[in-house]
Amino acid sequence: MEMLRAIVQDYASTSESVGFKVLLGHYYPSVSVMMICNDMTALEEDGLIAAPHTSVGCVPFDVSYRSFVDKA
Repeated sequence: MEMLRAIVQDYASTSESVGFKVLLGHYYPSVSVMMICNDMTALEEDGLIAAPHTSVGCVPFDVSYRSFVDKA
């Protein structure tokens, strides 16, 4: 849920897709790239984010905002 919150907040403030480099640089500097990628993959499999192309980053779905608000 922490990663989803970071993705939603960053996307809401920039309107740009959020990649692992953004998450690594702004939110999780001490976490491995592989862990971030695995978490993003899990969020995508759960239908909370979309990654149109692996190098582009991801965007949250509307359900992500609802999930974020409900659990915040």
